[in-house]
Amino acid sequence: MIASGDILAGIFFAGVLPLLGLAFCYWRMACNVLGRTSADARRRARHISVYAVVVGFVAGLYVLGGIAGVLAVLNSGGLEVDVIAGSSAGLFGVLVALTLIPAFTVVGQLRRLDRDDQEQLELEIDRSTGWIERCGWTALLLATLVCSVMLGFALVFALVILLLAVPTVAWYRQRNREAQLLWLLALAVRQKRDLAAELDRHARTWCGTHACRLRELAMQIKGGRSLATALMAGRPPERTVEQVFWLLFLLSILPILVFLLGFFSSSSMIQGMETGLALASIVLAIEFLLYAAVWFGQFRGMLPAWCMTAIRVGEESGSLDTALAECATEHLTWLRDRFRAGSPSGLVYYLAIVLLFLGSITTFLCYTIVPKYKYIFNGFGVEMPKLSVAVYSLADLLAGPLLFVLPALPLLMLMIIAMDDIGWRNLRFRPFASFYRRFDASGILRHLARTIESRKPLTEGLLAMANSHHRPVIATDLAAILSHVESGSDCWTQLLRRGFIGPRDLAVIESAERTGNLAWALREVATTRERRLQYRIDALLILLRPIVIVLMGVLVGAIVLSMFLPLVKLLNDLA
Repeated sequence: MIASGDILAGIFFAGVLPLLGLAFCYWRMACNVLGRTSADARRRARHISVYAVVVGFVAGLYVLGGIAGVLAVLNSGGLEVDVIAGSSAGLFGVLVALTLIPAFTVVGQLRRLDRDDQEQLELEIDRSTGWIERCGWTALLLATLVCSVMLGFALVFALVILLLAVPTVAWYRQRNREAQLLWLLALAVRQKRDLAAELDRHARTWCGTHACRLRELAMQIKGGRSLATALMAGRPPERTVEQVFWLLFLLSILPILVFLLGFFSSSSMIQGMETGLALASIVLAIEFLLYAAVWFGQFRGMLPAWCMTAIRVGEESGSLDTALAECATEHLTWLRDRFRAGSPSGLVYYLAIVLLFLGSITTFLCYTIVPKYKYIFNGFGVEMPKLSVAVYSLADLLAGPLLFVLPALPLLMLMIIAMDDIGWRNLRFRPFASFYRRFDASGILRHLARTIESRKPLTEGLLAMANSHHRPVIATDLAAILSHVESGSDCWTQLLRRGFIGPRDLAVIESAERTGNLAWALREVATTRERRLQYRIDALLILLRPIVIVLMGVLVGAIVLSMFLPLVKLLNDLA
């Protein structure tokens, strides 16, 4: 009888190269769409058709393999689960065949590219190409998963690549796109060029979903909408984005609760451990699917929320070019410092990766070496060292949770990257309101500096920020400050009372106001506050890093000593 495990193993071992081939074909299809013109559209359509035929051939092989597997199981009188295992390849082949729909859709659209409705057709081509790109990423992720299953113990390394490296690359890719768009808009506005035409030309250098969104933005601007309104048209509501990512955060904690519930609800410890691990695995699978939906879906706009605030205020104050240039500079600084060695994100990455590998090695030692140690010591009637007994007892206690924590750690890191994808500067969680005031003060001061340079009253700048700030807490505070300023109060004193600036900042601003250098002083105060915050974060990390390294060294040393002390004691006692 052919076991279902053998059938699935055969499918896994036979699936890596075809999956990599599928990913290559999908990406070649997308590359053929890039830089298209009406003159060479038909030639590109023929090239895409060739790759689509290759994808169809691979899909046909999977379908035939699934049919052969089902027939073999039925002829041998296998169980129902064996039939399901054998038909999995056929089902995968059908899914691969369905991916040919956007491919041949693009082929048909390219052949009609020389018609009059070219603008709308270009948009449809990019939209269909976006689905082809998603298919390529999906095939690459599946190939990584298959490799991890085949590698056995090296599953940990595959998880690191899959759930840490790939999202980080996607993060940098998205941030680079945002930086390019910001600099393009800043230069176009400063040189008074046609924004719609510049966006159309920029869209030709891309393909897929990003090109589609650039073309939609250009169409919005051609329709008479302002830049901020056009950017907001394709952006999901901020509350929806926040709810989705907090849901992912809760799902990162939920598997632990599910594991404990399954562990303590059963009478037998072994049965409880199996139940807990099974329930936790189901929750982890659901969580991974939600992460994939977030990455592949459009749960983020073309620009971060804090950039949208600056753009809206810049339009209302008449300083859009300066606002865009400052946003582009801040964005590049954020991109450069995000995952550097001394950053908080870098420290979190270091901890997660070290704990992941340390847990993997410890689990391997506890399941392979420790039982042999116990058998040898029991055979010779020798007591094990107390340190080794303590470490082994703790390992036995944490054996079940470790099996769960290993795959949960990369998912937790993926959640952190997903939260960072929308930007910690865009969060709207009310308990952090006091921190928001200190952090957003730099942007508020720069907005007021641009208002002063535009020779407009401060009340207009405050009103624009109160109406457009992405954080409701900050918008409420600015509205309150605006009401006091309109009643005759000093703007800078109200900012001090609300916690946006400090006494030293107020002294600098008042001195600059008397000398007529207020706009320059506001920008200097904003830059100084950012540097001060960065210095404090760096100082905290300098203190935390040695502590973390020492703790990790103690943990590693305890594990190493627990493995070598039994050998030394056994040799001494036998001698």
